[in-house]
Amino acid sequence: MTVWIAGDADASGHKRHAGSKARRDIETIVIGLGAELIPLKVFSQEETVSSFERIRQVLSNIRELRDKFSRLCYGDNLILQYPFTGRGAPFYLKNYIRSLEKRGVRVSILIHDLDSLRFCSGHNSVERKLVLQDKHQLISASSVICHNATMEDYLVNRLGVARANITSLGLFDYLTPYNPAELNHAVYKDRVVVAGNLSSDKAGYLYSDELPLPLRLYGVNYSNEVERNIEYMGSFEPEILPSIIKGSFGLVWDGPSCDTCTGGYGHYQRFNNPHKLSLYLTAGLPVIVWSGAATASFVKENNVGIAVDSLQDVKALFDCMDRSEYMRMVQNAQWFSKRLRAGFYTKDALRRAGVCSYGFGGVYE
Repeated sequence: MTVWIAGDADASGHKRHAGSKARRDIETIVIGLGAELIPLKVFSQEETVSSFERIRQVLSNIRELRDKFSRLCYGDNLILQYPFTGRGAPFYLKNYIRSLEKRGVRVSILIHDLDSLRFCSGHNSVERKLVLQDKHQLISASSVICHNATMEDYLVNRLGVARANITSLGLFDYLTPYNPAELNHAVYKDRVVVAGNLSSDKAGYLYSDELPLPLRLYGVNYSNEVERNIEYMGSFEPEILPSIIKGSFGLVWDGPSCDTCTGGYGHYQRFNNPHKLSLYLTAGLPVIVWSGAATASFVKENNVGIAVDSLQDVKALFDCMDRSEYMRMVQNAQWFSKRLRAGFYTKDALRRAGVCSYGFGGVYE
């Protein structure tokens, strides 16, 4: 029996964001356990190409899958990272999954994003299409690894995935070559950190006149149109970012409002585990999350930060927080940092999902 993982790549090619880091980290962790890589070159998504070129790309992608998956044998395990980024993949890859399962190859899908949640627009026809797209691919697999218990309930109740086939990841691991001494940048009463995509459509609250917090920003797409209580530090490679960011807390917040997480990105926080949560914990920073987010229970139960209804509530919580309380959060964040940098959550989820049972020696805490 061989465990395989299909290679993936970020179509944007922009290195100074974490869009493809989670996928690369999963590949690195799984290959480190002894899995074999199936490199797939099926990732073109350019919208400017002609209709003829799009058809040619789809046919090329189909041939690529057929040729590369032909080496899999009965009893093998194949790990696929979801969603699949090849042009036309939602329509033809589900057939390959079913074909592989019929041949005795066990297919496991690890979810990074669910388009039926991420792009939920309120338009019934669009939502139905995305729901069917996610459903047809996920129910074809033997095993599905999702973010958390809330997303698991969605998979069962909306998409019809069997609960027995689902494993919750817990957190996305975050690999970095920097050691714990270099990662201790939490500073009591310092500015709050925001890292990632700083565009107005995703993080519109940054551009609000009602922004109540002094912030320190790291990332791309920031437009400093109006003077605010903000320090913009620039953008950095995601691997080195945990050794660079400095502040008191890391903020996980989306949407245009400071009062609550709204819009499509805000709605998505009800279900997903944002990768920036792992970034902050890897850096040893406690976090601030929205109380309505799926990750709020994790943050409170593990005392690695605070959950608030509104950003307007943060200052009052800071005012009554003493240094010893804050340092306990920092110590807890640093404990999780060790796990995240060791790939603990990916390895543990694969073990619980029955994907592979080797390479899990050692304690990651």
